[in-house]
Amino acid sequence: MASDTQRDLSLALVGDINLGSPIEPANVLDLVREDFDAFDMKICNLEGCLFDPDVLLQHKPGWRHCNRDFVKVLAELKINAAACANNVHFGDDAIKQSLSLLEKYNIGHAGAGMNVREARRPAIFGAKDTTFGLLSYTSVFWPIGQAATESKAGVASVKVYTSYEPHRRLFEMPGAPATTLTHPDEKQLQEVRNDIIELRKKVDVVIVYFHWGVSGQYEVCQYQTTLGRSAVDAGADLVVGSHPHVIQAVEIYKGKPIFYSLGNFIFGSDFKPARAYRNGLVAVAELRNHKISTVAAIPSALNEKEQPALLGPDQPGSAAIMDNVARLSSTFGTKLSHDDNRYLLLAT
Repeated sequence: MASDTQRDLSLALVGDINLGSPIEPANVLDLVREDFDAFDMKICNLEGCLFDPDVLLQHKPGWRHCNRDFVKVLAELKINAAACANNVHFGDDAIKQSLSLLEKYNIGHAGAGMNVREARRPAIFGAKDTTFGLLSYTSVFWPIGQAATESKAGVASVKVYTSYEPHRRLFEMPGAPATTLTHPDEKQLQEVRNDIIELRKKVDVVIVYFHWGVSGQYEVCQYQTTLGRSAVDAGADLVVGSHPHVIQAVEIYKGKPIFYSLGNFIFGSDFKPARAYRNGLVAVAELRNHKISTVAAIPSALNEKEQPALLGPDQPGSAAIMDNVARLSSTFGTKLSHDDNRYLLLAT
C-alpha cells in the first residue's frame, strides 16, 4: 500500500455504450475526449458484442452485433474495463471474439465468458497503487441458452421471479392495477454475495454493474433494490445499473452509492433513440488513500450526430435532467448539491 500522501484518483463510470453502425468512430468522441482525459480510470457497460455487424441476433429482431472495428472507440476513450453481462451479449463465437478483442486492447471485462466460471470472474485493474475490481451480472437475459453454464459460453445471470398482487380495492374498483412484485433467485443472489466477498479481499475498490430494470421505465423495480443493497452489504463500494436506457434514481445505502440506471452514453443502434434515451449520467468517484471520498454525477446527452457531451449547469437540458434525478432520488432520501459542473450526492 502507498503512504497517506498518495495522490488522488478519479474514476468515471458510464452507462450503455453501443457501438453500432450509426456512429462515426472518427468523430464520435470529439465532444468528450478532453473531459475524459481528465479521469484516471473509466468503466462502461458494453451493450453488445464486438463481432460482425451484418449478423442479426436471432432472438432480437432488428438488433445486430457491434462492429468489431469500433473497439478503437473504447481504446481512444481509454476504457479500463467493460461490464458485459447484458441481454445482447449472445452467441459463442460472438462472445469469444469480442472478449479476445477487448483483451487485445488491454480492456478488462467481466460478466461474459466461455463458461460460467469465466463469466463470473472479476476484472481487476489499477493505477497509482490503487486496485479496482469489477463484477457484472444481468437479470435481463433470454431463457434460450444465453446464461453461461459450466460448459457453454454466455453471461453471468441472476434469475428474477415476478408475481402480481391484486389492488387492495379490486373488488370495489374493477380494473384497478396490480402491484408487480419481483425478487431474485436466492441461490444465485448468494453466489453474487460470495463473489463480492471474495473480491473484497483482493482489491481496494469493488464496483458491481447490474443489467436490470425495465426499458424506458424511470421507476426502480423491487428486485433492483434487493440486489443493489445486497451487493453493498457484501462489500461493494459502488453499484451501477444499466439497461433501462433512461436515468433512474440514485440511492445512498450505508454510505455507498447505488446508481439504479446511468442511462445511455453512446447508443449506435439502428433504432433511432427516443429523446429520453439520449440522456445519461456520468458517475464520478474521487479517491484518496485507496478509498472513495466523494461521489458526484454529471449529466450527458447525445446530439443528432450520436456524439455524447458532458453538460455544464448552464447548458440546455442539464437542469431538466438533474431536476428529474433529484425528484426520483428523493424517494430514497438522496439529495444533490451543486458543485461547479458536478452534482454531489448526499444522504439525508
